[in-house]
Amino acid sequence: HTVLIAKDGTERPMDRTDAPIRNGQHAMTGVVLVVRDISERDHKAQVLVADANYVANIIATLRAPFLVLDRLLRVRTANPAFYDTFHTEPGRTENWCM
Repeated sequence: HTVLIAKDGTERPMDRTDAPIRNGQHAMTGVVLVVRDISERDHKAQVLVADANYVANIIATLRAPFLVLDRLLRVRTANPAFYDTFHTEPGRTENWCM
């Protein structure tokens, strides 16, 4: 990624794409440069990671056995109470299909 530093010193993450401009003889005569501000996208990604960690911490502290399934009913994760109750481990449980 590229970082744009404003006059006030604030930094904004940027995504940069470039493509050559060629003439009829295929010689490069210029470049098109597109720069996009991705600070909002990065912020949303950070919020999602924080939310996922928050949920994972809640699930980990539940006393009852608990499974998290995806839309295909595959086990994504389980809490420690599940592993203790059913005498299993993540490697034998996660990605298992119901």
